[in-house]
Amino acid sequence: MVFAVAADALATAPSPAPYHLVPPAKALRGRSKGELALLERLNRADLRHLPRLKAVVVPDDWRDGAAAHAPFPLVWSWAVRYPKAIAVSLPGQAFAAYEHGVLVRWGPISSGRRGAETPSGLHWLNFRSKGRRSTVDEDWFMPWYFNFQNERGLSFHEYALPGRPASQPRLRETLGA
Repeated sequence: MVFAVAADALATAPSPAPYHLVPPAKALRGRSKGELALLERLNRADLRHLPRLKAVVVPDDWRDGAAAHAPFPLVWSWAVRYPKAIAVSLPGQAFAAYEHGVLVRWGPISSGRRGAETPSGLHWLNFRSKGRRSTVDEDWFMPWYFNFQNERGLSFHEYALPGRPASQPRLRETLGA
C-alpha cells in the first residue's frame, strides 16, 4: 500500500459544502451518531475534544453524508494505479483512503507535533497490525497500526484527536539510540 503525505493544500479537492460556526454545546446537542461522526471529521477533533473548541464547524446541509464534505477529490488520478492508497493533508489534518483512485473513506488526523513534524513525501507501508503498544509510552495502545518509517517510529494509527498536530513519534535521537 502506498502512503502519500502532502505538505501543501489539496488543489483538486471538491468545492466544500456551506458551513457555519456554532458554539460547541449548541453544535453537539441533539445530534445523531452519524452527525456527531461528521462533526468529528469536519473539526478534526474527537468527541472528547470538541467541547474544548471555541467554535465548531457545522454543515448547512447534513443530507449528503460524509463524502460530500471530504477535503479530498472523490476520484484522484494519481491513486488510480494503486489497489489501495492513503493520502494525508498536513495543513488539512485529514486523510483519505482510495481504492484504484476512488475515495472510500476519509477522516481527521493528528500529525506530528512541532519539533517532530510528520515528513511529507511518498512512502510505502512497512507493516501493519490490528494494534501495537507505543515505544514512547507502553500504556499507549494504538489500534489499526500502519508503519511507514520504522527507523523514526512513524506510523498511521488510531488514537485521540485533539484537533491539532500533537502526535509524538519515537525519534532515535530523542531516545539516545
